[in-house]
Amino acid sequence: MIPFVGLASGLGAGNEGCQGGPIVIQNHTPDAHWQTMIHSSPSISSKWEQIPALNTQLAKAIFSCATKHPFVVSIGGDHSCAVGTWSGIAEATRLQQKDIGLIWIDAHMDSHTPETSETGNIHGMPLAALLGHGPTSLSHILSEKPKIKPENLFLVGIRSYEEAEKRLLEKLNVRVYLMNEVKQRGLHAVFAEILQNLSHRKILYGISLDVDFFDPSEIIATGTPVAEGGLPQDFLDSYCLFESYPPIAFELVEFNPSKDIGNATLKHILNILRRVTQRM
Repeated sequence: MIPFVGLASGLGAGNEGCQGGPIVIQNHTPDAHWQTMIHSSPSISSKWEQIPALNTQLAKAIFSCATKHPFVVSIGGDHSCAVGTWSGIAEATRLQQKDIGLIWIDAHMDSHTPETSETGNIHGMPLAALLGHGPTSLSHILSEKPKIKPENLFLVGIRSYEEAEKRLLEKLNVRVYLMNEVKQRGLHAVFAEILQNLSHRKILYGISLDVDFFDPSEIIATGTPVAEGGLPQDFLDSYCLFESYPPIAFELVEFNPSKDIGNATLKHILNILRRVTQRM
């Protein structure tokens, strides 16, 4: 049994339509073992009050699942939920006295702090928080320790970012595969290189997939589409690499069903989830 956990919130995004994504996915995966679906509350006005609280709920649910199961699926609205997902996973792996690695597949770096963000949208800040930067309300969920060490983080598909977050990742020496490099070398080669690094060091790891990694010509139903992205079929074809050294968690975020046309994006997402879970 693979546990699924959902957080139906778009509070961290500029366009909050992605809050409906997890619910639509849940409704179209009747055979999945959903453990809980966490919802944002309209009665709490402050995003900076509610998002840390929601992520704490998510982290506890993920932690509970990860201590009982070898593989967990987290379905989020906006990408700020990554703070909860990977805080929970990090604490579960610490029980084994191990670190967690993370493959972040996204068009964006999501490595701002409130001081550097131009929009103030919290879905642009989760990686900074997981690395131990930014407000403690996010970075100290479940533990005051940073959740991800820089050498265990890999960003794939980046093509939209600001200088401030780039400087932070460069300072920490985080490996970033810009989309130009991914297209030049191929997604298969990039995944193979990352997997070799992680498996050689015996680092447990997870995958966080923002659907805006994909090209808008293929997947349009997301709040911040960016041109020149990856192709869903390339992702599916390359995923076989992970069978030799499987992840312990998979996260999918930023599906905005209000922008879907004929369920085209949903169909891609369901194909991805089937591929991710079929080998387990």
